[in-house]
Amino acid sequence: MTARDSIQTANRKQGALACSALFLMLAACVNEGNTGPGAEPAATPDNATVNYFMTVAGQAAGFDHIGLYNTTCARMGDPTAGRERPPENRESPDTWGMQPARVFDNVYWLGEFPAFESNPGAWAVTTSEGIIVLDALFDYSVEGQIVGGLRKMGLDPGDIRYVLISHGHRDHYGGARFLQENFAATVLISEADWNFINERAAASGDDSGLPDAGLVQFIRDGDRFTLGDTTFNLYVTPGHTPGTVSYTLPVFDNGTAHIAAVWGGSGLAFRADSAKQQKLEAFRQYNVSALRFREIVTAAGADVMLGNHSYLVLADEKNALLARRQPGDPNPYVLGREKTVNYMNVAVACSAAGMASFN
Repeated sequence: MTARDSIQTANRKQGALACSALFLMLAACVNEGNTGPGAEPAATPDNATVNYFMTVAGQAAGFDHIGLYNTTCARMGDPTAGRERPPENRESPDTWGMQPARVFDNVYWLGEFPAFESNPGAWAVTTSEGIIVLDALFDYSVEGQIVGGLRKMGLDPGDIRYVLISHGHRDHYGGARFLQENFAATVLISEADWNFINERAAASGDDSGLPDAGLVQFIRDGDRFTLGDTTFNLYVTPGHTPGTVSYTLPVFDNGTAHIAAVWGGSGLAFRADSAKQQKLEAFRQYNVSALRFREIVTAAGADVMLGNHSYLVLADEKNALLARRQPGDPNPYVLGREKTVNYMNVAVACSAAGMASFN
């Protein structure tokens, strides 16, 4: 068995254990008022408990969204609980290297292999006027995964025009400067998260990974960003970071149009030792943004959920299915509208559970 096989086996075991624990917990919870699998109750009881919201979240998660459930509901007290420590060779391609994949006519997976939880995802969206890269990975993996991945897919990295940063954590913006310096790509980021990453860099005394300010364009809440034949609807949804950006975009599967959504930040913004009020405010902010984006996803009719980490959308598993896909087979990334909204139901219910824990 290779090291990669060992990692895959461990990940599957971890997922199976998480699912088993989830369903054991749900069996012990009381579910009141749900109208169907994953559906949120028509009216939330005034005295709703943590277990009540976790039941709602667990039903919405099912198997498709177990990664988001584990990141939020399972870590209400400590967002880092249970996270696997990065391997010593985390910067080696032997750890993060993953084959790119064409998942839609105009969308390509360029993310890292999920050897551990912090391995980020990245996508390329092709348009009639160039490529938009969704998140830039780490500075040590951007060339191999994004640039190399585009070339493996028969695309020219020189066509990269923009890099859309979902939020200001280094696993998502770390490779942006490389793409700016080599392809003159413009970075799209919210002003709040631009300030956030600069403040953190100043505090640490390390600004080596910051994007070039001369090639940065700020995203405003509600912006419609168009490149060629493709328009993104962009929303600032604070919670994971002060200026997390979530969005929708059109995708096509063998010519059939779909709407994809991206929830820009999944984890909760506090530490295990954070003050009680800080934790409560973090849950509230996340919940407000999740409620809002759920309405946006619903109104848009989104039936695809893309994510900025492999484990959040089961990219490794779905890409394997795509590699074996036969004519007429469904695209595993197309969830349907109900399951896509359920992704946001998990985010809403888990953050509501967090707030209820302070009652």
